[in-house]
Amino acid sequence: MRFVARGPRVDEGKRRAIVFAEYFPPYMSSDRRLFHLVSNLQDWSVSAVITPPLRVLTKRCESRLLPYGRSFAGGEKVRTHGGIAATYLTLPGWLRRMFERTATLPLAYAASIPLLIARAAQLVRQADPDLCVVGHPSFITGVVGVAAAKLNGKPILLDYPDAWTALAAETSGLRNAAATATLKAIEAAVARAADRIVVITDSLARYVRSMGARAPMSIVSNGAELDRFRPTPDRRAAGSDGRPFRVLFAGRLEQWSGVREMTALVDEVVSRACSRVEFHFVGDGGAAVNFQRRLEVRGLGAHCRFHGYQPYWLMPGLIAGCDLALLLFPDTQTTRPSSPVKLFEYMAMGKPVIATGLPGVREVVTDGEAIIVDDLRPAQIADHVMRLMDSPEERERIGHAAQRLVNERFGWRHLAGLFEAEMDRAVAVARVPVPAYSSGAAVVVPSANSASPP
Repeated sequence: MRFVARGPRVDEGKRRAIVFAEYFPPYMSSDRRLFHLVSNLQDWSVSAVITPPLRVLTKRCESRLLPYGRSFAGGEKVRTHGGIAATYLTLPGWLRRMFERTATLPLAYAASIPLLIARAAQLVRQADPDLCVVGHPSFITGVVGVAAAKLNGKPILLDYPDAWTALAAETSGLRNAAATATLKAIEAAVARAADRIVVITDSLARYVRSMGARAPMSIVSNGAELDRFRPTPDRRAAGSDGRPFRVLFAGRLEQWSGVREMTALVDEVVSRACSRVEFHFVGDGGAAVNFQRRLEVRGLGAHCRFHGYQPYWLMPGLIAGCDLALLLFPDTQTTRPSSPVKLFEYMAMGKPVIATGLPGVREVVTDGEAIIVDDLRPAQIADHVMRLMDSPEERERIGHAAQRLVNERFGWRHLAGLFEAEMDRAVAVARVPVPAYSSGAAVVVPSANSASPP
């Protein structure tokens, strides 16, 4: 199948990029970030190559994701979303089935990578782009993307949204040291292959440098879609007509996203506020079922609403219906360098947020724009919840400051302009040698987090 763009007509003067991603249309925050960045480019035309996610191939994912696996079965498919044409790389059925058994998984991976690289390299050769953008340093997408680009002599811009091995290990519960070391080696090889790297936080830049990546590096933060996430007039104030105070968490429900901390918080707040408070949880994940069961066993189910996974377009309404948002990530290898998209979407909606004071969070917000906590003991956080519950003026003040910050610096259109500049630089300096990195040297990375749009 010939790789062709099926979106709107592209101006002949535009540069061309091929983007390598896992989920299209986007599902995970990392792919949603990438989609927002590349769909807002002004001077580049973009097409995409989609590789099968490892956790979908192994079927160790949420049940609602299992149908996505059909995108990588049968004949090769080309689909268009948001004006971007994407080709899905498929695998034969016998090879996909090998991924489902632990004993044959390593062999399945080893056999699949050459097949995927060969097809991806052919697509890159046919499209002849100016640049390959690799969406993340993952164990399939990252490897296939950089190999296909190298085989065609194309420069590589690597977008780095997470500490990838830590994220994979903490999400899957991986405890095998040898397996973790192998995954880390693959991630490091992808990072070292890039001609230019974009990270989301300074903390993540230090993580990437620690693996020996020498490419020029810049920070382009996560953000929010400001046309979609904007405040709407509340139809009813908390407490009026018997409406309880609503506290929201939206995102993946995993151990690293704070399910243990939120369980203790719900218990503490309900013991103080009883029917005055209601917790809403939007999202799925590996810990979702046990999290809900734990709350129900404690007798807290009547105070909680579990919405499960919700489509992206419904999120503004779900956020608008709540009074306070939570981002209580514990300090782990995954969360330390993170800057969650949900933080910016909460703030864009003008909602006050209680957030853990992780380095990546402190890079973008101050105590005036959110309630930043370093102590995750439930009693301490409950004090903040109770105070905000009884102080609509403070909620409004924090919410307005948060919205102003996101509008000034963290809209996707603005961030896409910064990302586009990195794409231009990747093409311009791909062949310029860079000095060897010394682990003892200070890392100074240009950051979009303090830059306002022109």
